[in-house]
Amino acid sequence: MYSKRLIAILALVPVMLCMSTAQAEAKSNDLELLDYQACRTLVEAGDILPMGELYQRVNQTIDGRMLDTVLVRRPQGYVYQMEIAGRDGVVRVIEVDASNGAVLTE
Repeated sequence: MYSKRLIAILALVPVMLCMSTAQAEAKSNDLELLDYQACRTLVEAGDILPMGELYQRVNQTIDGRMLDTVLVRRPQGYVYQMEIAGRDGVVRVIEVDASNGAVLTE
């Protein structure tokens, strides 16, 4: 009989394999990944929306569960790349304008 702990670990394997897709994509496109402190500074300055507010806005338009998010700086401005696990089981990376919450790509 499998232990609950082993089953829980095995259940996380697909999620762990899918995680960091947004980070790898950002690196391959030569985008500047910003860390937590940079995000906090930008939120406090009013340059980008807080993650909680963005999550609420995106959650109204995207059907799924957020797995991972990274903030990148592009020439056009700041963009959140969000990894979303859809109800269909497909993991997608969407881009959201960090200043206003508009979904740029799906």
